[in-house]
Amino acid sequence: MKNVSYFCKRILDLSLVIPILIFLSPALLCLCAGCAVSMIFFPEDRGPIFHRNFRKTRGRLFLIYKFRISRISHLRNQRLSQNIIHRILPNLTPEEKIRFEKHPEYHVEDGGTVKTRFGAFIKKFYLDELPQFMNILKGDMTFVGPRPFSLSDIRNLPDAEGKVTIKGQGVDYTFKDELMSGLTGYYQLNKDYRALDDYMQFVLEGVELDRQYYDKIKQISCFRLLLLDISIIVRSIAVVIRAEGI
Repeated sequence: MKNVSYFCKRILDLSLVIPILIFLSPALLCLCAGCAVSMIFFPEDRGPIFHRNFRKTRGRLFLIYKFRISRISHLRNQRLSQNIIHRILPNLTPEEKIRFEKHPEYHVEDGGTVKTRFGAFIKKFYLDELPQFMNILKGDMTFVGPRPFSLSDIRNLPDAEGKVTIKGQGVDYTFKDELMSGLTGYYQLNKDYRALDDYMQFVLEGVELDRQYYDKIKQISCFRLLLLDISIIVRSIAVVIRAEGI
């Protein structure tokens, strides 16, 4: 991503995220309180309110923040296989390898396979993603860009040629490392229940959607980039209102 594009997106991010965090602070406190109250009535759902997980943005390691939606007993039983770890490590810098190996508690993805009662509710409206506004404020993420998938996701495990294999196809997804990871994007706008029918096909389509966004922002001016990102943000709000999260 060109420096001018990064600068334009950063201006938009800061212009939006600071007032949003101020405006949403009561809602965030209510969600924390709701999670705490839910854990009183459902002991099996007890555990940390937030979940942190290693992801990558612009090719570097960072910790993403989310509201925990899975039962902690399920998360504690999850482990990355040694085979996956050996595939992840070559994609990290020496400093990142030390950090990754030192904090195995951040390896596990909260995929919501065994949801808490409160987690099932907030996932429906994408509310589990709200803490990522802090990632945007820190500069780890932007509002619009490719989603930062788990390090163990096939999209983060390229082969020797830099390609990832999806549905038997070798796909070049290296351009993602030039972009800041986003809270939303074309992929999220098109994420619906089709993903449950043929998830890998949807993953393949998602890579192409990210490529379309990447190609587009390389060709447009700063002003048009801002208009594009704002339009995606507005459309994403509609998705949240319609409760189309899965």
